Amino acid sequence: MKVDTVIFDLDGTLIDSLEIYYKVLAMAFSELGLPVVDRDIVIRQLGSGLPDWDVLLPKGTRNKEEIISQCHQIILGLWPKVYREEADLFEGVTEILKTLRDAALTI
Repeated sequence: MKVDTVIFDLDGTLIDSLEIYYKVLAMAFSELGLPVVDRDIVIRQLGSGLPDWDVLLPKGTRNKEEIISQCHQIILGLWPKVYREEADLFEGVTEILKTLRDAALTI
């Protein structure tokens, strides 16, 4: 089988974004006056797919759906700037991309 094109997912494949997710979530929680969740808990939640807000929000949070909605809005506002400033490629990505380019593959 001849391969002429390689497609990558960016987030979590080429770019290490877990720290960015944590930072943006922590900033949103801080803006809403919520206690910031332990980094390891957030990373575990994000690594398993969609976050479990029952784990991330303090027990007994009132108006949970409204808080989650506000959090999403804050995150959407913060995400582009923080991502641009702090996104890092995983080790070895640059070399892999150069190798693929040198092999005349479409990326």
